[in-house]
Amino acid sequence: IYELDPIDAIRQLEAFADDKQACKNIRLGDIYAVMIAYNVHKANYKKAYSLVQQLKDREPSIELNRYVNKEIQDIICEKLELSSFITDDKNLSECGNDQQFANDEEVDYSYAMKRNFQ
Repeated sequence: IYELDPIDAIRQLEAFADDKQACKNIRLGDIYAVMIAYNVHKANYKKAYSLVQQLKDREPSIELNRYVNKEIQDIICEKLELSSFITDDKNLSECGNDQQFANDEEVDYSYAMKRNFQ
């Protein structure tokens, strides 16, 4: 269906996401992953970001990296000029050159290297 009529496929996925019975058979993360990727492909970055936030609101404990690859997450952040839109440890994903560490003793080598080049 997606190849023949992607707009209709996305409408159906939106309906599945709202259908609690369908969500018992299809993982919500898989549904949102397709919708997010579609919107990134169409350069609808705000919509893609909105879908990421909806998914996180609906499934707070979801591991986003299992469904939406880092490349897509980075594209959304880059295009919307966000430093990072995922801040919890389970869903750690970075945008740009910022780095977050669970342990404060680790060194941000990219920052140190930048200083050496200045």
